[in-house]
Amino acid sequence: MSQVDTVNVDAATSDVTLDVSNRIRNDSSVILTELHQFGNVELEDVQIRAVNDGRTFVRVPISNVPGEGSRNATLDDNDIPAGNITIVATFTAGTDRQTIQQSLRYSKYSPAPTSAIALTDVGITRSGGTLTINGEAANVGTAQVNSVLISAANTDGVTPVGPTKEYFIDNIDSNEFETFEATVNASSNLDQIPIQVEYTINGQRVSSTLPVDIGTIESQSDSNQEGGSPLLAIGLLMIVVVGAGIGVYRWRN
Repeated sequence: MSQVDTVNVDAATSDVTLDVSNRIRNDSSVILTELHQFGNVELEDVQIRAVNDGRTFVRVPISNVPGEGSRNATLDDNDIPAGNITIVATFTAGTDRQTIQQSLRYSKYSPAPTSAIALTDVGITRSGGTLTINGEAANVGTAQVNSVLISAANTDGVTPVGPTKEYFIDNIDSNEFETFEATVNASSNLDQIPIQVEYTINGQRVSSTLPVDIGTIESQSDSNQEGGSPLLAIGLLMIVVVGAGIGVYRWRN
């Protein structure tokens, strides 16, 4: 006597999706990938890679993805460039080798510096052979800086001179600024003047040199001359009046 049992076997199905996202982990940028198999076919020989302009920057193998399951993979490589990145997943489903891909705009994480000084709203005026540089020293870092000293760097063609060889600022809070001034003698053929900025943070002295474009320089000499003419006229008038008074006095006597 024989017995026949009927067993229902589900048809093999494969429905694969790939999710990608830009994340920050341990102060660095990574790309998180999630490969999902909504079908019942196991995905084998799975590989995830990041591609930009036809070049593969990082390649990561992951474990087989079971039917109705998923696997995660993290792509972490400093060589991955910022910009449009294509994430490609290659796998075998049954007897077929398949590929699925997704694109994302990859942003490189750049932590804010603890301390950094930027020179903003800079203007330069000339009085004779001396240039006066005025502006704002902005603290674009995340911590207060102390004992800030600003001066023109003493280099070829640049010599700090009075009245403001060095400008001292007690402290600058994060995201705040303080005005500064520096006076210097500079060669006429220079395009930039190096400004040296020194400050103390966490017990350490930091020094950096920031270039300032000379650009258009306003002359103070013209305005001074214009301002001096009325005073000269007044002085001459007083001399004439006094002289006339003396002449009248002598004539009466």
